[in-house]
Amino acid sequence: MASKKSHDSARKSSLRPAQALRFRIDPTGELRAAVSASSGEFNLTPEIIELLCLLQKGSQPSELEGRLRTRFRKITEDLPDSREISALLQDLEDAQCLVRAGVQEAAHGLQDGFGDAWIQWAMLADAPRCQAYQKAIQDAVGANSHVLDVGAGSGLLSLYALESGAGKVDAIEETAVAKSLKQLRENLSEGLRKRLQIHNCNSFDARIPSTVTHVVSELFGNDPLQEGVVPTLRNIFARIDNKQAVGIPESCSIFVQLVDVVDGPLHSRLSRYAGKMAATEKQWSGAVEKIRNTLDFHDVSFAHMIRPGDVKKCAAAKKAFSIPLAPPPSDSTSRPAASFKIDIEQKIEAPALLIGFRAHLTHAMSISNIPGEKDACEHWSPLVVPLNRALTSKEIIQIKVSVGEHWERVTAIASDAQGKHLGARE
Repeated sequence: MASKKSHDSARKSSLRPAQALRFRIDPTGELRAAVSASSGEFNLTPEIIELLCLLQKGSQPSELEGRLRTRFRKITEDLPDSREISALLQDLEDAQCLVRAGVQEAAHGLQDGFGDAWIQWAMLADAPRCQAYQKAIQDAVGANSHVLDVGAGSGLLSLYALESGAGKVDAIEETAVAKSLKQLRENLSEGLRKRLQIHNCNSFDARIPSTVTHVVSELFGNDPLQEGVVPTLRNIFARIDNKQAVGIPESCSIFVQLVDVVDGPLHSRLSRYAGKMAATEKQWSGAVEKIRNTLDFHDVSFAHMIRPGDVKKCAAAKKAFSIPLAPPPSDSTSRPAASFKIDIEQKIEAPALLIGFRAHLTHAMSISNIPGEKDACEHWSPLVVPLNRALTSKEIIQIKVSVGEHWERVTAIASDAQGKHLGARE
């Protein structure tokens, strides 16, 4: 356990590593670091790792050269001098791998996909999504509420909270769309403007007010876990003093459905993938089949817009499991998994698994990306896992669904009764 003295010195340092810093080892074995996919990655050489460790312990930038040489005293060549260290620190700060102590706003918002105005509009124009969130917030929030909007985007949920009478709203948004959020605030009446505070930084580095009563967020992608909803909300709820704080959404459920793709842009692609080419296609199909046999289709999945008329449902949607979000499970909690069988009643020419989700905003209000459902939203797509052959009547297929490492991905594997691989998202 770190001593109180080390914590105190870390608080006094003029720079510290961002709490949102993430590490990975790339295929070449190099250690890489970034705050988000859009901020750019850095190769973590030994001296950069040591700089991050020294800064976390409270070392000042002016001390780093001497401390670095002490740590690497057996190395006499290729260590950065003061000028090079300054350049390294500036590069890391520009990439938001380092943040200034006490920072509340980033100098420049991250230019990632969610900072794009058209991406934001796709969400704002999604009527089912907007109506559901408005109703859920309206029912939960009142004059005594202090609302924390995590990943606020252009400010829709914050605005709903203000319209519902929330006494205070803190909106956290790290991307460039925070500029629009700030403009929204300036256009509000003075009374509403005083009740809304904006934090242009990553939520891991934001100061969480002690009086928060409600946490609202919409951090879902086509795979509901891939935008980091679980680790982000886990971090937020761990830092909220009020352990009775309400979360919107409350939980998320994962569903799997077997379908036959009968129409739409995917029909010809999946039917040819799952079976042999038609006799009329023999002139050109020979070369296609030769190439197909060289391609690795073991793990294929993708998000695709599916209209209800594009698919024939071959079995009822199966609920695999639910994941609580207010608060989410800890990283050490056993990751949920489900296994079930599906009986095939008639031949399926272009089989695929659709992986969908339902976000439970409250016990009475939900939104989903499941085609044809009453709560289906417009800007999400289900995940499609194509199966590698047609299925025949009276077959039985086995489906396994689980959550990937660090709760950041939904995985699924399909196999036949003999255990032969049919398709996967791993």
